Amino acid sequence: MKPMRTNVTLLLFLFMYTTLSIHAQAPEQFNYQTVIRNSSGQPITTGLVSVRFTIHDSSSTGANLFQEVQTASPNQFGLITLAIGSVADLSAVNWGGHPKYLQVEVDPAGGTNYTDMGASQLLSVPYALFAANSQGATGPAGAAGATGATGAAGATGATGNTGPAGLNGATGNDGAAGATGATGPTGAAGLTGPTGVGVTGPTGATGLNGNTGLTGAAGLTGVTGATGATGSGGGTLNDAYNFGGAGAGRFITANAGAVRIITANTDSAALTVLHTGLGVAVNASNTSSTSAYSTIQATTVSSNTNVAAVLGNSSSGAYGVAGQVGSTGNAKAGVYGNNLRTGGGDGVYGQGVQGVVGENNNIGAAAVFGLNNAAASGSTANRAPGVVGQGFVGVVGQSVTDGGYGIVGINTYSSNPNNDNAGLYGQGYYTGIAGITNNSSGYGVISGTNLGALGNLVCNGSKLFQIDHPLDPENKFLNHYCPESNEVLNLYRGNIIMDEQGTAKVTLPDYFSAINIDYSYILTPVGAAAPNLHISKEIEGNAFSIAGGLPGLKVSWQVTAVRNDAYMKLHADLRNAEPEKEDWQKGKYILPAAYNAGDDKSIYHFKKRMDLIELKDGSTKQEALPVQQSATK
Repeated sequence: MKPMRTNVTLLLFLFMYTTLSIHAQAPEQFNYQTVIRNSSGQPITTGLVSVRFTIHDSSSTGANLFQEVQTASPNQFGLITLAIGSVADLSAVNWGGHPKYLQVEVDPAGGTNYTDMGASQLLSVPYALFAANSQGATGPAGAAGATGATGAAGATGATGNTGPAGLNGATGNDGAAGATGATGPTGAAGLTGPTGVGVTGPTGATGLNGNTGLTGAAGLTGVTGATGATGSGGGTLNDAYNFGGAGAGRFITANAGAVRIITANTDSAALTVLHTGLGVAVNASNTSSTSAYSTIQATTVSSNTNVAAVLGNSSSGAYGVAGQVGSTGNAKAGVYGNNLRTGGGDGVYGQGVQGVVGENNNIGAAAVFGLNNAAASGSTANRAPGVVGQGFVGVVGQSVTDGGYGIVGINTYSSNPNNDNAGLYGQGYYTGIAGITNNSSGYGVISGTNLGALGNLVCNGSKLFQIDHPLDPENKFLNHYCPESNEVLNLYRGNIIMDEQGTAKVTLPDYFSAINIDYSYILTPVGAAAPNLHISKEIEGNAFSIAGGLPGLKVSWQVTAVRNDAYMKLHADLRNAEPEKEDWQKGKYILPAAYNAGDDKSIYHFKKRMDLIELKDGSTKQEALPVQQSATK
């Protein structure tokens, strides 16, 4: 239901039917009904509603032929019923010649602040008003006069075809012989003659009575008539169902409001439908392709959080509630949940052994998809997540396909390189992301390109790089391991040629002094001994000097320095090679097996059998539904 130009949603449906026949004494009015709702979709049931009706000629913006204003009080369903023509006079409207359009304007507050609900063309029914003041206008219903073959003079009436009801039919008075058309009540087939000879004469009035008789055959008049009230000796719904024959009374035409069933009985249903065979107990359909209403609507005002407006309950293998989009449909979802609150609540809430399960057989779509269109603020409380998982394990990703992934995080936003735009983000009190493999040659965490770290990278095993062995790449790996140290060190190396005096100056990177302190040196002569080789001048201005060599001698040098960049200055505690364990870590080990201890003594706890978490198991016992079913007595 979409709001229309104001904060009031006016859901209008027009139940129009003429209240006059061609008889002059009938009132020149026709009925109009509407349901008025507020912007939340709830019916407005109190106060006065002001409605302004305008009839336009030829188009929705044509000349005004009629206008009146009426007020009414909605009933408990927001329904108002008005008779157009009860305030102003409709007799001045010339119904012939051009199409007529009814414009409706509404002020739900009862004033003159009208909302234009649009204009709709009036079709054949209200044009019965035209029949009240024009002989030719009675022609459309008098088509039954087609049986009157003697109306030869009616040929002149053919000129009346220029009008929707034969405005020129007044010339049809020449066809007095058409009086034989009184036989029309017997022939519903006369309706097929909109250009029939009956246009010429008042005898068409008899044809209208004939139409009424046809509808009476369907029992519509019998339902409201005195005879129908007594039935055939009954007073039960079953008697009404079989009135006129087996099942003949099973149809109800709700032309004056909805069928209502009201009960105040405690723990009982207002309507119970039971099907004991192979079939559907209740079937509801809406055949309008432009309808703005749901086929079935249920509303509850209960504050009990254990009940629902609609409850589906299954005591066997069927679904409690199912939603389905047909193969030719274009709906977004089989089941749709919408939460109109501005804070809190859920659009769809699932609770059970598996709260929500998504299953999909399409490789191009997701089994469960979460979308949040709100703009995130960057704060912890306003991250605008698409999917949130909360529990002992917040989110479990499980793949049962070779080459698949349990969880894949993808961020394709590349417009702002100043943000992380992470594909996968983990935050925890002690572990942000935990990766584990059950295979000694596998990886707990793997990156296809760069694997970076913000903060400290702690490794309780070996640190190595691994490549395909260059001499046997098909059968072997080549591992190279990182050297270990009890200090935080940086290492620099190079080769230099001594000058004619057996000296050389080594220039280091221009940032060397900015990030290093406490230097140490190694010098190695290449090709000849140099017992007097030494550092003649230590590092100053990112350079140091060598002396005591031979002219042209090659010397390999190495400088090791203690790291002293801004990060290390901020975290000086990292220089401590023997930190104390925290209280919760004491008595436990990084690798308990190395000290003949069990897994309960491990500092890091990984679930080694993640495969025990079943995402779908049809044999799992289903718990009771949280919503209690209403009693059916």
